[in-house]
Amino acid sequence: MEIRPFAEADYPDLARAYAQVYPDAPRSEAEFRYLDGRQKLPYRCARWVAEEVGTISGWCEYTQHPSWYHPDKYDVALAVVPDAQGRGLGTLLYDHLTASLALHRPQALRTNVLETCRGQLRFLERRGFAETQRSWFSTLDLKQFGSETFTEVLADADCSGFVVTSVAALEADEARLHDLYTFYQELVADLPRTQPYTPWSFEQFVEHRRSSPLLLPEGSFIAHKGRTLAAVSELKKTSRPEQLQTGLTAVRRTFRRQGLALLCKLHTVAYAQAMGVEEITTRNASSNGAMLRINERLGFVRGVADIELIKTFA
Repeated sequence: MEIRPFAEADYPDLARAYAQVYPDAPRSEAEFRYLDGRQKLPYRCARWVAEEVGTISGWCEYTQHPSWYHPDKYDVALAVVPDAQGRGLGTLLYDHLTASLALHRPQALRTNVLETCRGQLRFLERRGFAETQRSWFSTLDLKQFGSETFTEVLADADCSGFVVTSVAALEADEARLHDLYTFYQELVADLPRTQPYTPWSFEQFVEHRRSSPLLLPEGSFIAHKGRTLAAVSELKKTSRPEQLQTGLTAVRRTFRRQGLALLCKLHTVAYAQAMGVEEITTRNASSNGAMLRINERLGFVRGVADIELIKTFA
C-alpha cells in the first residue's frame, strides 16, 4: 500500500471509491473536477490517495472553501472504502494529512460526517474534533405529491404582484447578471452557518454559474416584481437521473412571511414532476426552523443528519 499525491489520471478511480463510501450520495468525476477547479490562489489545497494493487482504497485532502475563506482555516476530508476498513488505513491517512497541514500552522480544521458513520465520528472525536452544527437530509417522494398540495399551500400565500421566472431566463439577459449577483450574495450571507461568510467577486459568481456541472437554471425559479428580485428556490442535478436536489431556497428579509419560498419551491416541484423525476432531496441546518417547517408541509421526510465538526488549535 502506498500513500501518494493525487494525479490527474486518478479522477475516475476516485469517483468510484467515493461511490463505495457514500452510495446514497455519489460524486461524479465532473463534480470533482469542478470543485478542484475552484481551488485557485489564495486558497490552499492538497489531496493524497492510498493505492493498493493499482486501485484507490482511501484518500485524504484539505481545501479552503471560497464561501468561508480564512487563510489559517481548512476543510478536511478522509475516507476508506469498505473493503479496506479496519486495517489502520484511516489512521495512516489522518496522520499524513495532519503532518502536511502542520507546515501551514492551521487555526482550525472543519469536516462533515453522517450521523450513521459512528466509527468515523468516534475516530474524529478522539482526535479533538467537536460537533458544531447538524443539518438534516430530507426527501420528497414526487409520486405521492398531488395537485391538492399545490392548492392548499398557495391558498395561504400572499404572492399577489409577484412573477415567477426561471433562473435560466434571467441569466440569459446579460444586463441582469449584476442584479442576480447582488441578490445571491445577500441571500447566501444570511444563511445559518458556523463560519463567517466570505463574499464572492462578481467574476467568481459568473464562473460558478457557467461552469458548475450541478446547476439546473431551467429548474430553478425566482419570484420578482419587475427588476426587484425577492425569493429563489433552486434545483440541482445529482449522479442519479431519477433524483434532483434542492439548492438554495431563500427570501430577502424585506419580502419574508408572504409565502414566496413556498411559491418558488412549488415551481421546482412542478418542473421535477414534468421531467419525470421520482424524488427531490434537500439538506437544512437544524437551526433553520422556518425552512424545515416548509419542507415538512410539502411532504419532505426527514432522514439522517450531517454533522459538522471542528478542531481548533491554541
